[in-house]
Amino acid sequence: MELRKRYCWAFGILFAGLLAGLIAVSILLARKTGEELDRAKLTTARHGPFTLHTRATLSPASSESAPIYRLPTTVQPRHYELFLQIHLPYDEDDTLPDALTTRGSHVNITLRTAAQGVRNITFHARHEVKENSVSGYIKQFDKDAVSLLEFTGNGTLDGVFKIVSVDFLKVDIVVVHLDRALLPDRDYKLRIQFEGVIGQNMQGLYRSQFVKDGKTRYLVTSQFEPIMARMAFPCFDEPGIRSRFSTTLKYPNRFTMTRTNGQAEGEAITDGLWLIQKYTTTPAMPVYLNAFLVSDFALTSMNVQDPTGQIYSVILIFHFTFDF
Repeated sequence: MELRKRYCWAFGILFAGLLAGLIAVSILLARKTGEELDRAKLTTARHGPFTLHTRATLSPASSESAPIYRLPTTVQPRHYELFLQIHLPYDEDDTLPDALTTRGSHVNITLRTAAQGVRNITFHARHEVKENSVSGYIKQFDKDAVSLLEFTGNGTLDGVFKIVSVDFLKVDIVVVHLDRALLPDRDYKLRIQFEGVIGQNMQGLYRSQFVKDGKTRYLVTSQFEPIMARMAFPCFDEPGIRSRFSTTLKYPNRFTMTRTNGQAEGEAITDGLWLIQKYTTTPAMPVYLNAFLVSDFALTSMNVQDPTGQIYSVILIFHFTFDF
């Protein structure tokens, strides 16, 4: 009997200890959750209706987990006019100024809102990278690099907004604050002048290379899926947002082959040591489907016959003097 009492006391003490531990953990979790909600409320009060996801995900430029902010749905992009200037050395001996940047680039984004009282525009730009990183990113810009035009229903210019400030937040978020609210069902054109850094890690807009005649030669291409277009130009970088894209590429005239999603409009225009190639407008699509190529590859075609006798014409892009 005495032994049974001792077991009962031991069990009671153990149960009480476990219960106290659970209560303490619950209090700590509740306190932490409250602090996170308070931070989320402060962020919403200052920067607009962000949605805070408490789950974590892997950042495309890092293996570290980070909270994700979704863009507000109050402003939607309809059309991008992207002018991308590619400062790319031709080979290892080329001393091109501003190498591996997109200095001189700009984007015009046609926007529309259906909401009342919207006084800021929120979008993506990768503006922070770790020290010694080889990832591409957009250099931070000030409000003088941003403008916003207002148009009436028939496309007539109806006003120019004053840009109050530009905030660069964590997780690639940029907020442009306006001097007054947007009006619903009107078109607005947001213009951003920017300079990016071309990456070297097969993400975003990046430099690749090969060896020919004993020299390293360079090209620029892209990998934007799923959320890496923000590393190349300011954009609404969410797969569910679709827009049309009209792209113009400016690149050194030693490169002979450029490609993007649209068809080339005529021959490239010469501008000193540069070429400017304009492309047709794409259908509405997510921003990650954009693709770019600046190279001196060659273009050829060949006919292929399938087992049924149907003949297809296949276009190939390749460098005809690769050293293997």
